[in-house]
Amino acid sequence: MIEYIHLPEDEEIGPSGGSYRIKEEILNYKDRDILLIKSESAGDVSFCCGCGAPGAGTIFVKGRIVEWKRRNERDEPVTKLEEIIDTQEQREIKEIIEVKYKTSNVHF
Repeated sequence: MIEYIHLPEDEEIGPSGGSYRIKEEILNYKDRDILLIKSESAGDVSFCCGCGAPGAGTIFVKGRIVEWKRRNERDEPVTKLEEIIDTQEQREIKEIIEVKYKTSNVHF
């Protein structure tokens, strides 16, 4: 079981010049909800420095939602997820995301 602590959406994360924003999305796949995190550069990012900042259109597949946004002892919103390890399901989900979000930059 994975515990995902939700980050603030639509706020810049990281240093100036290399920051990014995230947006949570839910994808329904085989009648189960999957948490996706979309990451986009918040400004002009130079990739020649090798800093590895997420580029526009990067999508991270976090897992199947088991329990949504419960508060932990620090009062942070935490979602329990089930990892998607089946390679066939990963391929199918990746294909759906590539079409829906028009990106091939998908990570599990």
